[in-house]
Amino acid sequence: MRRSPTRRACSVAVLAAVLLGSCGRTDPHPSVQRHADAPLSAVVRQDMRSVAAFWRRKMPVLYGDDLDPVERIVAYRGSTPRTFPRCNGVLADASSYVDNAIYCRLEHVIAYDAEGFERMRADHGPLAIGVVVAHEYAHAVQAQAGERGATLGLELQADCFSGAWAATGTAARSKAPADLDAALRSLLDGADAGGSLVDDPEGHGSSFDRVAAFSDGFHAGGSACLTYDTDPPLLAPIASVGTPRWDGSIDSLTDALGTFWSTQGSRSVAAVTAVDDEHPDGCGSIGASTVPALCIVGGVVRYDDARLRGAAGRWSVGYPVAAAYGQVALAQPDTGSKIGASRIALATDCAVGAFVAAAASDPIGEVRTDRRDLDEVVQAMAGFDPADLRPNRDGDVSLLDRVEALRVGVRGGLDDCAITGAG
Repeated sequence: MRRSPTRRACSVAVLAAVLLGSCGRTDPHPSVQRHADAPLSAVVRQDMRSVAAFWRRKMPVLYGDDLDPVERIVAYRGSTPRTFPRCNGVLADASSYVDNAIYCRLEHVIAYDAEGFERMRADHGPLAIGVVVAHEYAHAVQAQAGERGATLGLELQADCFSGAWAATGTAARSKAPADLDAALRSLLDGADAGGSLVDDPEGHGSSFDRVAAFSDGFHAGGSACLTYDTDPPLLAPIASVGTPRWDGSIDSLTDALGTFWSTQGSRSVAAVTAVDDEHPDGCGSIGASTVPALCIVGGVVRYDDARLRGAAGRWSVGYPVAAAYGQVALAQPDTGSKIGASRIALATDCAVGAFVAAAASDPIGEVRTDRRDLDEVVQAMAGFDPADLRPNRDGDVSLLDRVEALRVGVRGGLDDCAITGAG
């Protein structure tokens, strides 16, 4: 593509939103251990070199042009306004700088809040810093390539490109799911609120859409990202916000899950039982050193609502219950079955996606879902791994792979979940 004579600015994004999404990206060699004690400036410079090298290789392939590299990355302190740099010739409001990273098209530089980066490194590991730097760099590439589109499409395209870049590094070091999961959790922290308008001029994407975009790049490479600026694959199968939705009742959810799985020829779970003062028989009998908040014993799903409920709303409880229900429907997890925990976990997440999409198309009993529910499910997945329900856990499955399995179920239904023979 012919080089554009001007460079367009990346929209300013909160670092949490920026991490994998709003304005951020991943280092080709994003090792938390390698960066843990390094000076921040050294980490940032190394990430800058890494992503520039990535784009020197990819720019001719994807856009038919040589890269016009970003030569400077500038640090400032969010708590000290006099250190704020001018961006596109002006000083923005202070809120635009604190915990932010910015690509400034006129100056052709990336600026970042060093204090915010230090907090981010402490909370999420150094990989998150590479994620931010690289996402900002993606906006510089978009400007050079002359990409034009709505903010949302451009932000999701940057997420997609960051996934393509992350794949090159994680493959080189045999993947470290914990590192990648930390970056994804940072992305989720900065996603748009569930139900946000897709044409919001300041939008950066929902939890589902952001991770989906990153996953497209990670699994299919940069070529999968090229149409995101004008035609991002937003979540078409899920109903729009505005319809009555599930109220969070686990009894209603259990009934709906029974109906859903019975239509697939699977037996219903024997019982789903809350653990509380009136029903204290929880998960302590399964022999774990730490009593879990949810377990499956004798085909009965037992859950502790108070311990499970968290920031992901009703699905903080609903997702673990639905995942456990799916495991019983697929195979008995407490009988020593030799089916691998990771296989069952991925099939379970796929099935949860199929269930949420089905309830969006047509209510299942008293459960009706929309885009907000799917975003809450993705948030809840970051805090609960269904592989932990099985005694024969056979290794870690990354959150990225689990959300990809959820996407398969949303788009194709249970028939696409590759669960044949799981029982």
